[in-house]
Amino acid sequence: VPFIWLWLLYKRIKRINPIFGDVTEILRYRMIDPGLRPIKFLFDAYKPNYWYFESLEMLRRITFVSIIPLLSSKSPRKSAIGFCLAIVSSILYREMNPFRRQSTNFLMQVANGAVTFTFGVALVISTKLANGNSRIVFGILL
Repeated sequence: VPFIWLWLLYKRIKRINPIFGDVTEILRYRMIDPGLRPIKFLFDAYKPNYWYFESLEMLRRITFVSIIPLLSSKSPRKSAIGFCLAIVSSILYREMNPFRRQSTNFLMQVANGAVTFTFGVALVISTKLANGNSRIVFGILL
């Protein structure tokens, strides 16, 4: 599905992110273009330069939910991979700020922080770094 979305967006890239004008003009043009209405949900929340980002976001979600659980039968390895990918994801979102609204960028940073924290605590628990009573504390944090 993400690759189909990317293909649909790429076919209309000149209408989604035209070369002329400033960001305000581009956003106004995108709103009035009736040919973009069926796929508007794929790019509307993002800045014009990040027209493709919904496809990347969907791939990120698929990776966390479907691919990481299948990568290994060992829980510490899954937690470590998830933790590393969550850190990379958090850094990319922080540096790119792909959303038009700054509040949405902030909310995404908070969500990425929660995912990173969850995988970090899962890594600590699965590697048995949390022994005794501290294991209960980590469980509650999770």
